[in-house]
Amino acid sequence: MVVSTPLGVKIIASTRYVNCEVMIREMKISIDLIKLGEMTFDAILGMDWLSACGAYIDCNRKRIIFRMEGAPEFIFEGVKVSHDIPYISALKATKLMSHGCQGFLTTVLDTTRTDIKIETIPVVNEFPDVFPEDLLACLQIEM
Repeated sequence: MVVSTPLGVKIIASTRYVNCEVMIREMKISIDLIKLGEMTFDAILGMDWLSACGAYIDCNRKRIIFRMEGAPEFIFEGVKVSHDIPYISALKATKLMSHGCQGFLTTVLDTTRTDIKIETIPVVNEFPDVFPEDLLACLQIEM
């Protein structure tokens, strides 16, 4: 299977995992999965699969209502985003940059926080011996 990404890159998907059990909150569902290389998504649920699960997408309320045969109705609600922070999607940013707009990638670090500990940083907390002392000092992390 050849899949086109929003950036115009084509990915060849050749690995399929049949009859996998997926948990969506407390609901277990069986699904066939196709590996799409190293993507940043956990999973992309296609329209065919959603319709087979009797799913209705309520865009206004950011939720999906599952009405599967023989199972009680189940509602999955998406993450609520605060509209105080202006943002644009990666797709829109890519389109703007293709039309000559400049894009900047930045990282923000709150240097006033002193309560940061290595145990609270995902992934980093699994490898405390990998990160150099000067990096940890820069982040004000207590070992």
